[in-house]
Amino acid sequence: CGLTWVGSDFPYRTPASEAPELVVSFKHFGEVSQVTRELSKEELEALPIHMRQKTVVSERRRADVRLRVSVDGTQVLLKAFEPGGLWGDKNATALETLELTPGEHVVDVAIGDSHDGDEWSRVTSETLTVGKGEQRVVLFDATHGFRWF
Repeated sequence: CGLTWVGSDFPYRTPASEAPELVVSFKHFGEVSQVTRELSKEELEALPIHMRQKTVVSERRRADVRLRVSVDGTQVLLKAFEPGGLWGDKNATALETLELTPGEHVVDVAIGDSHDGDEWSRVTSETLTVGKGEQRVVLFDATHGFRWF
């Protein structure tokens, strides 16, 4: 106990970045897809009569949620986040920190939540003026959309 008490008395400074930072965070569900296929004649005959159907669901999963960030027209981040949960049926969550240079920047953030990799269903743009050591945050959730801080 004494060592813990003595050790907790020492001053500590968190590592702070000199460069301005943009923090992008979301917690969002990807689109649900359901892949079905027809059973072959042999597969149908192998089933009891009360269980015979023409199609069976073979896979159901959520799409990865993609994040794209551009600063002053240059793409600086493109990343996909897998759905959480044991069966991949929960939210995808992200927390990304990007360094900026001091000054004014046009920041574009896009989120794609479908299985189509070219579709960006949620998009926002903001002009930010940042100084040395400042941190700007953009949060996204389905209820409130994008929020800039």
